[in-house]
Amino acid sequence: MVGFHLAQQTVYNGQRITSASSFLRPIIKERRKRLHIVGRAYVRQIVFEEGEDGRKRASGVIYVRDDVEVKVRARKEVIVSGGAVGSPQLLMLSGIGPKQHLKDMGIPSVADLKGVGQNLKDHVYVPATIHATNLTDGISVNDNTLFKTAFEYLLRGTGPLGYAGPEAQAMIRSSHAKTKSPDI
Repeated sequence: MVGFHLAQQTVYNGQRITSASSFLRPIIKERRKRLHIVGRAYVRQIVFEEGEDGRKRASGVIYVRDDVEVKVRARKEVIVSGGAVGSPQLLMLSGIGPKQHLKDMGIPSVADLKGVGQNLKDHVYVPATIHATNLTDGISVNDNTLFKTAFEYLLRGTGPLGYAGPEAQAMIRSSHAKTKSPDI
């Protein structure tokens, strides 16, 4: 959609944090038995089984680590969280997506969902620089403000360096766009 919006971020105490540090680390500390984390591995496929009602449901995953394929079973649910590109790719490798496309790729269809993987777009990212009108409030490499700002952040986690990244973003359609969708 063309327009401006606030950037969504995961921030704690003025610092940008990862999904792992905000969601997984607290669970790991509790030593929950329902979560097992395997590093240096990638999921290759979601495993499906037919339930008592005749419907297929995700029952586990197949992942590869150190060139060894491992199949694991989930007791309750399988959560797919591979981002805007990884999630549709995993779904399609598992048989969820446009049936004809899956057939053309030699993948047996589990569910014919035409929209999976169809709206992926890459956008040019153009960072904008905002100049402060009062140099004492901004960061400049020409004076010692940068040192003071870095020291403030290291000691208190505050100041301009505590910002987690862009606070707003714009989606714009350039004159070179081939569709009506934004391309910058």
